[in-house]
Amino acid sequence: MKVEYINPFIAAVNNIFPQLGFNDVKKKDISIIKDNKERTGIVMMLGLVGDVEGNVAYYLSFENAKKIAAQMMMVEELTELDNMAKSALSELSNMLTANASINFAQNDLEVDISPPTTMFGEKFKCEMNSDKIIAIKMEIDGILLELNISLL
Repeated sequence: MKVEYINPFIAAVNNIFPQLGFNDVKKKDISIIKDNKERTGIVMMLGLVGDVEGNVAYYLSFENAKKIAAQMMMVEELTELDNMAKSALSELSNMLTANASINFAQNDLEVDISPPTTMFGEKFKCEMNSDKIIAIKMEIDGILLELNISLL
């Protein structure tokens, strides 16, 4: 996987979160994983087609998902991830991936995205398109967001 295919996603996080009122966005770690590990929390997954193909998944713990959804919904605190909060998070994944798609276009790569699929639960795995996955950990105002990018 080419590094220039990863940078559009990092740039999207750095661009979108400040627009939502978050102040401190940092890249914490990048690693290659060969198998998706078991997760607890929420994942939003989108497909990519065109010059770059594969999928991207955004992982959040339940607590971090509530913090981001609360900020997006302009409420002080959320005690649960209700349908409105899940919709806000789904829209966030759409915004991030659409922005990454725009970043690809600036490098003359056409990329279309699928609507997001949002899943949540205890101890689940989310299958990606390939067995090599780039995991990028981002910290947004102390909130950990993990991007998993799997390109063909």
